[in-house]
Amino acid sequence: MIKKFFNLFSKKKNTAADFDFAFADVMTIVKAAGDKTQELQGHVVAIDKEDGSPVSIADRKSSRIVIEGLRKLTPDIPVISEEASKEDNAKAAKSRLHWVVDPLDGTRTYLDGHEGYGCHLALMDGDTPVLGFAYFPSADPDKQEFYYTAEDGKAYLKTGSGDPVRLQVSKPSAKETKLTAATGWKDKTLSLDGTELDLKRAVGGGRLCVTAAGKTDIAVFNGWFSDWDLAAAHAIIKAAGGDLLNMETGKPITYSDKNYAVPPSLGGHPEVVKRLLDQGFHEAARSKPYGGAYKKRHNK
Repeated sequence: MIKKFFNLFSKKKNTAADFDFAFADVMTIVKAAGDKTQELQGHVVAIDKEDGSPVSIADRKSSRIVIEGLRKLTPDIPVISEEASKEDNAKAAKSRLHWVVDPLDGTRTYLDGHEGYGCHLALMDGDTPVLGFAYFPSADPDKQEFYYTAEDGKAYLKTGSGDPVRLQVSKPSAKETKLTAATGWKDKTLSLDGTELDLKRAVGGGRLCVTAAGKTDIAVFNGWFSDWDLAAAHAIIKAAGGDLLNMETGKPITYSDKNYAVPPSLGGHPEVVKRLLDQGFHEAARSKPYGGAYKKRHNK
């Protein structure tokens, strides 16, 4: 099953072993980790890591659930985690197939007592995310959201106990001059040369998820993020007909930086993203507050 899925997405010839696991089992692991963070919300404190980002016991408990679950389910596929050691991550990155997990995407949002945080898991084929699972817990079971890539190569959203809904990115025509963007900015609008953007706030990789669902037209990352912030949601938006493009070069994002750093980028339908870049989006974004996962701009 997994080999068939790889053949749908990977341009490389698949020489990996034939992995036999159900996607539902992966989703169970991710949901358990996300539910643990929801259970602990309001009962944890955070410390700052070396890069200035916060971490709490909830991040670490969630990470442990995912890593231990994957070791049992897919023992031959190593795991890169935001909360793992640099040495363990470097070793895992040498494997062509590896998992990348962000056990708690949106730690600041989480610590402030809000929803919108999530547990994200991607399966990487080299520098390309091919599977993505992003779960957003909620105290209200009917509001829990799970975005994921399925065995058929498509992306879906399951809300609460409802049936999964297939995702498809929006593709506004060039004549449409008002679009919506998922960002981390507090501003309500952004004007470009020919387009007015209505700005909606969303957390981290969740911006790509809501864009994959067509709830916004583009997802904005006007700062340096990490592989684990974006890889899972990147796989999801690709399966929904979109992509994540480098804001400066306009080329698709890949994940090969030794520090797991991803440059400023825009997600959405490639034609829409390129149109906005042509209209000066990159320059306009420079005037906005820095919005990366790092407190300081990444220095390569």
